[in-house]
Parts: sequence; structure tokens; C-alpha cells
Amino acid sequence: MIYRKGYKRRDGSKGWTKAYYCRIRQADGTLREFSTGCRDKGAARQWAADKAKEQERIAAGVVLPAEIQTARHGCVPYSEMVGAFAQNMTARGCSASHAKRTKAYLENTGKELAWRLLH
Repeated sequence: MIYRKGYKRRDGSKGWTKAYYCRIRQADGTLREFSTGCRDKGAARQWAADKAKEQERIAAGVVLPAEIQTARHGCVPYSEMVGAFAQNMTARGCSASHAKRTKAYLENTGKELAWRLLH
């Protein structure tokens, strides 16, 4: 079911959220509400269908939830991954100058190769 949530405005009138929501039955049988993040109803339906398909695959034992999480993790922007890697370097005890140089090197390489996502 795809729907928009209603809310009460400060002036007392009723408003509707811009993004659509959906309720999907999880692999363990519970019903969970998700924000699709879509403003178009057709796109929200497709998002909900993909999410329901994932849950069916988990319930059937075809794929594990950890595998789906790993697949989503690969859709992180390259620049975000480089920043996280540089922070991890300093947390592991690398010098700040080394982390800064490595981050600059990786950012320049990613820019030259036009990498947007790290797969």
C-alpha cells in the first residue's frame, strides 16, 4: 500500500507529506512502515516492489540480510568512502599528514577516472 502521511499544520489545517510511504511485510512476518523517499507515486510503487522482493528472497532463504546490506554498502559515493577511509587512518594511529596526503591522492585519482560510486 502506497500512501502519503497526513499531519496538522501550525494554523490547524491538514497537510500531506511530500514523500510517499509504504507498509511492507518483513521476512520475519512483522509489518514495517518505510518512507520511500519518492515524490512520484509510480517511483514509490517501484521502490516498494523492490523492497518486497528483497524480503521475499530473504524469507525463501535465497539471500541473507547481511548480503543485501553488503550490496547496498557498495552504492556509497566514492568521495564519502575516501573521507571515511581517511578518518579510519587517523583512528588507527596514522599521522594526520599521511592521512591528508592519501586522501588527496585518492580524491585526485577518483576525479581523473570519473568515479562516482565505489563498487
